[in-house]
Amino acid sequence: MRKFTISKRFHKSEYKLLEERIESNLPNELFQVLEIYAGCNVEERIYFDKNVKKWTMASFLTFPQIFKYFENIEEELGFAELDIKLLSFAFEEGGWRFCISTEINYPVYIFKSSSYAGKDAFEKISPSITEFLNGLELPNKK
Repeated sequence: MRKFTISKRFHKSEYKLLEERIESNLPNELFQVLEIYAGCNVEERIYFDKNVKKWTMASFLTFPQIFKYFENIEEELGFAELDIKLLSFAFEEGGWRFCISTEINYPVYIFKSSSYAGKDAFEKISPSITEFLNGLELPNKK
């Protein structure tokens, strides 16, 4: 059977649009992951935070989803008050969203839902995007 070349799922121009949208740079490591896996599920989807709380990633988001969810989070949380910017990059299995922050080292947060208010709506689960991505495991490892 003939093999085809798979198109990139996320383009550098889209990444630049996200950076313009949030008025901040984003780590190249996140772009490299999204370029290949945007819109996809991966087998390595389990993450344990420092409290050994288990988080399960459903899928990486596509560009339109990422662009949209930053806008929604901004409105729901009022970042002018909280002085934090979060950009969703993946769905959590329960419907919440994994988000990267523009803080130093780009920590990863869980954005719970609009049924939570203020700082209760998100929880820091990883000190950096690097630690989060490297920490993703196959199910049933622990």
